[in-house]
Amino acid sequence: IISGYRTQSSQLLCDRAVAIIEADYADESLTLTDVSARLAVSPNYLSALIKKNKGENFVSLLTACRMRHAYDLIVCSTMKILEVAERCGMSFSYFAKKFLAVYGKTCKEYIEEMRIIKAEEFLVFTDFDLQKISSETGFSDCSHMIKSFKKLRGITPKQYRIKLAE
Repeated sequence: IISGYRTQSSQLLCDRAVAIIEADYADESLTLTDVSARLAVSPNYLSALIKKNKGENFVSLLTACRMRHAYDLIVCSTMKILEVAERCGMSFSYFAKKFLAVYGKTCKEYIEEMRIIKAEEFLVFTDFDLQKISSETGFSDCSHMIKSFKKLRGITPKQYRIKLAE
C-alpha cells in the first residue's frame, strides 16, 4: 500500500512539474531549481522523478514544450522567427539549432515549405491570379513565390495549374 501511494505521489508531483513547465515555458529563466522550489522538493529529487516518470530530463521536457509552442506560433501567425524564439523563452541561435534538430530543416525552409503547400491549395481550389496567391501565402512578391515554388516542386505555379487541368 505504501509503495503504491509513493508511486502515485511521485506521478502527481511529476505532473505538477509538467504543468508548471506548460504554464511558464516562455520564462527564459525557468529552471529545475525554480520548479522544485515551487513544489517544495529538492532539485535532485525532482530531476530523478522526472527522469523516472517521463523518461527524459527537465531540460528536454522544457525544450520540447517550447518547440511545440514555437511550432504553433510559426504555423498560426506571421511573427518573425526572432519574435517566436523570444516568445518561447529561447535565444535565436538556440531556437534555430533546436528547430533544425527537431524538424530536420531550418525554420526558414519549413516556413517556405508551408507557404508552397498553401499556394498549391490556392492553385487547386481557386482561380486567384499568382499575385493574389503570393500575397495570401506570405511571400514578399509574386516572383519570389514563383522562384520558391519552382525550387521545391520542379515546375512553376502556372505549369502546376495547367497540369492539374489536364
